[in-house]
Amino acid sequence: MRRGVGIGLYGGEGLGKTSWAVQWALLGSVKVMSLGEIGYLDLELGDEIPPGCRNVQINNFEELDKETVNATEDILVIDSLMGVQSAIFDYVCRTQFDGDWSKFTDYWKGQRIYSPPVFEKWLSRLSAHLAAGRHVIIIGHMLTDVLPNTLGADYKSHVIALDEGDKGGMRSIFMRWAPNVFFLNINIDIQRVTAEGTRANKGMVIEGKAYDRDQRVLYTVKAPGHAAKNKLQLPPVISMGDSAKQGFENFIKALPEHIRNKVV
Repeated sequence: MRRGVGIGLYGGEGLGKTSWAVQWALLGSVKVMSLGEIGYLDLELGDEIPPGCRNVQINNFEELDKETVNATEDILVIDSLMGVQSAIFDYVCRTQFDGDWSKFTDYWKGQRIYSPPVFEKWLSRLSAHLAAGRHVIIIGHMLTDVLPNTLGADYKSHVIALDEGDKGGMRSIFMRWAPNVFFLNINIDIQRVTAEGTRANKGMVIEGKAYDRDQRVLYTVKAPGHAAKNKLQLPPVISMGDSAKQGFENFIKALPEHIRNKVV
């Protein structure tokens, strides 16, 4: 039996993360589990959802866990990681701290001691789906964080929006679990104006202006400016084209043939 593909997809708002994820319905039935997100509902208004998709609105962690265990579709989409984290925090506060948020947040016990094991157990359920041959796409939001660098100055980077402490947290757990993590962003085309004149300053860039022909791109390889993981042997950057369908088709075409044959 083939193993399913696991993908964490994160990026800024309005870039088409959910619309790209539901395009996987071109390969089989899709179950979307929405936690505090309206991305799927917005797609319904625009009639942008391929046949074979089913959306389930999740209200708490108990519902999420049940829907995850009982899923039988070919592809599972979770929208989003922030919703999963909020559901877990609420669940842990209710079951471990009697609903007292002050005790939950005291010394970060709730977020970084009691919640991570619940997150890991839920992710293990997704691992079982991957082992059964189902594809799993988990959508995340983006934030900019300062990352420590033992070899030099610390630096800013785009990362998945999840709780993270100096000794790890929900984000570290997800990054360890996820086979692939891709960053969806806009590739801004900059028009550079260079100086004319003396030999000393000739060719020097003096200003830049963004064109209107910005393109959405998928980054698959870790770089100083963003987090990513790539076990599918994809190129570092994939153009997402002018539509969600085109972006999905470009993604499938970018897969090496021996991997594509196992995915499609």
